Amino acid sequence: MSEERKIIFVSNEKDLDLIEENIENYVFCVVERVTTSKNSNVIRNEYLVSRSTTFKQFNEMVADHMKLSVNEHIMLNVNNIVPTANKPIAEIYEKHQNEFGFLLFKATVTILVKVPYEHESHRFVESF
Repeated sequence: MSEERKIIFVSNEKDLDLIEENIENYVFCVVERVTTSKNSNVIRNEYLVSRSTTFKQFNEMVADHMKLSVNEHIMLNVNNIVPTANKPIAEIYEKHQNEFGFLLFKATVTILVKVPYEHESHRFVESF
């Protein structure tokens, strides 16, 4: 393979072939996001991530995949720990993989809302 893809969304046979040929270079990651709508449900996305991808790159890719609006921000954690931005996924995997052999990330999306204030603009963060 001439160019290593940072993340794979399994959507067709070509992706499956690529995975089988290079599986040792990837880590299976699951991102769960609990919504707080009336009927709370879990949105679960599965990714194969290059072992050399940093946590920051992965976080940005997940945010892009979720198509968040400009006033939304995503925070990922694994076992209630937010890894440092420059830590490779491979290191996080070695420390936090579960008994099934994958990394389980919990996602929290926050909405930044402007709150009127006399002197200056402040932001209020609401988690959901």
